Amino acid sequence: MASGDWPTQSIQISRVVSCCMSGIRNQWFDNYLIQHFVPGIPTLKEKLDSGIQVLDVGCGEGGASHQFAQHYPNSQIYGLDIQQDCITKATEIAANKGLENIYFVCQEASGMDSTWNSKFDYVFMHNVLHDNAYPEKCLDEIYRVMKTDGILSVMDTWTHSKLEDNLNLSPTIGIAYVCSMMNCVPVSLNFEGGMGLGAVWGKERVVAMLLDHGFDCEVSKSPGSEFLHYLCTKKGK
Repeated sequence: MASGDWPTQSIQISRVVSCCMSGIRNQWFDNYLIQHFVPGIPTLKEKLDSGIQVLDVGCGEGGASHQFAQHYPNSQIYGLDIQQDCITKATEIAANKGLENIYFVCQEASGMDSTWNSKFDYVFMHNVLHDNAYPEKCLDEIYRVMKTDGILSVMDTWTHSKLEDNLNLSPTIGIAYVCSMMNCVPVSLNFEGGMGLGAVWGKERVVAMLLDHGFDCEVSKSPGSEFLHYLCTKKGK
């Protein structure tokens, strides 16, 4: 492979993986997001029923966004993703479902709309932060677009930051390392200066980064999946 071919081929591989991941994620979105996850966050269901502004960061083909929009018609749902083909597909699905309270935007999470200051009551990220080339900038942007009393849900892999702490964590931990090496790290490093955190960056580093960028967080196991849920509020910078 010529060195100049790497970025293009990595993007193509990322698109294939993204389609596969959408299918896997949608199973959880369909069966757990509304039924178990949302009710487990204090006051969130009541707020969604009444009507709030929601941002789905790294929405892919919109699996979570569609669920939020369908079940909470009084709320306004925004889906953000860097891949235009995903945004196009998500928009088509929303139109077919007749969802009028949903908007999809093709944009980097590290550089969101400048008019979104303090716009969102709830921000949702599912298996996205570690893939982001600039996760720290992404968190700074989320901090900016969240309301003072807003909340952020970050879902990420249930792993530790040190290899030795992961050895007996799960019989499938080896798969996480392989997937991280083949997709997560290359996707991030494809961008100049990308951090390349990978899927196994671990709970300890996740918490430290959230704290460093102005968030307090509570960590719990996500219902129905092998992910951790970092429920965050603004603590101030």
